[in-house]
Amino acid sequence: MQVVMIEMKAVELNQADRADLRHRAAAIEIGDPAMTPLLARRLSTVIAIVIGAIVLAIIFYRGAFRFWKYPLSDLGATVTEHGFSNITSMLFFDPGMFASSLIMFSVGASLAKTAVEHRRIKCGLAVLCAAGFIVIIFPYNINDNIHMSGAAAVFGSFWGTTVLLLLESRKSIGELRFWLLQLLLQMTLLPYAALFAIGLPVKQAFQKPAVLGLMVTLRIVLLLSSRRDAAQPPPRGNAE
Repeated sequence: MQVVMIEMKAVELNQADRADLRHRAAAIEIGDPAMTPLLARRLSTVIAIVIGAIVLAIIFYRGAFRFWKYPLSDLGATVTEHGFSNITSMLFFDPGMFASSLIMFSVGASLAKTAVEHRRIKCGLAVLCAAGFIVIIFPYNINDNIHMSGAAAVFGSFWGTTVLLLLESRKSIGELRFWLLQLLLQMTLLPYAALFAIGLPVKQAFQKPAVLGLMVTLRIVLLLSSRRDAAQPPPRGNAE
């Protein structure tokens, strides 16, 4: 009798272990719902810092900053288009980029230790973005190639993150929202990318809508992703 009870207990434990493994696998597949709001807050903070740094740098730019003619890179240059020292603008632009880099490195570190969906891709994009923010501090009027490689890394990683989050949220947000957000993202960013590749001066007029469209789309997608994951039940291991 005792032998039978021991065998039954072993079967129950094995079944419980298998169920727990299936549950853990499912949790890894859908991601940790508790982590998404944290990452969303950090990325939203980066968006706020970048926009705030740009606005303040424009305000303190020596001479009139011609919004539709000058590139945003002018805000981190050592000399303005008018030939004045640009130290006052740099004091806002450069620390903003550096702070954004630190936050993006922390995002990458958190993703590396968390079972979120597409963890490796998101981690790589976060680290690429962090490195880009560091490189973008290098004044473009000293070496344009170095500066623009940083800008390309930031733009590319933000774009990749936004597209990936959109694809993950497609079912939960519905087809209409999905395509509207794709339209907002691509129709503002791709024309600028094409003009930049061709090298037409008019590209500077398209740069600002591209930056704004990217930031706004990413912020909306982060909000929708947080709501989606907040509606998911927490993994059983966390509940216990």
